[in-house]
This record gives sequence, structure tokens and C-alpha cells, in this order.
Amino acid sequence: FALNVDIKDIKNIKIREELLNKYLANFFNNNRIKSFY
Repeated sequence: FALNVDIKDIKNIKIREELLNKYLANFFNNNRIKSFY
């Protein structure tokens, strides 16, 4: 049971990291586009 919980926590952390990376990438890309125009 503890092992299953650990695996779920790891998956959640990975998903959060992916969402954060996507959000930050979009944020920086939008700022670059705005700075060019």
C-alpha cells in the first residue's frame, strides 16, 4: 500500500512538473513575441 501511494505521488509530481514547464514555456514564448512586436 505504501508503495502504491509513493508511485501515485511520483506520478502527480511529474504531472505537476510537466504542467509547470508547459506554462512557463508558453509564458516565455508569449513574452518573446510581445517583445519582438
